[in-house]
Amino acid sequence: MGVSLNTVIKYIEHLKEAYIIDEIELYSTKAKKELAYYYKTYLGDGCFNSLSVDDNRFNLDHNLENIVYNELIYRGYELKVFNNKDGKEIDFHASKDGKKYYVQVAYSLIDPKAYEREFNTFKSLDNLTQKNLLLQII
Repeated sequence: MGVSLNTVIKYIEHLKEAYIIDEIELYSTKAKKELAYYYKTYLGDGCFNSLSVDDNRFNLDHNLENIVYNELIYRGYELKVFNNKDGKEIDFHASKDGKKYYVQVAYSLIDPKAYEREFNTFKSLDNLTQKNLLLQII
């Protein structure tokens, strides 16, 4: 089924107007600015994540990241997705009341690859901004 780009953009705008989805901008340290037309999309309600489940398997990392996004928005933080100098994505660059935080969200760090991936995103950053790693504790 063919769908035009304009139709997709119109549907996305309708979903944003209905508060079903929200987009946050991507900030690149290489470009030193927000990138136009690059957004990360989050759901207004975490229960919508269950609608896109394949083979009855939930993406727990994405669900947890969406919950953290909603909580930070609720608490009044301004959010951006952040790409560090190495091109690695940090889930959130949160700012409020003149304070800035980097927030990385992970469901588990049991796997050594996950541990390295989550902590390596902070390596090239300065120590002037607080870095937070949020985990699901089981």
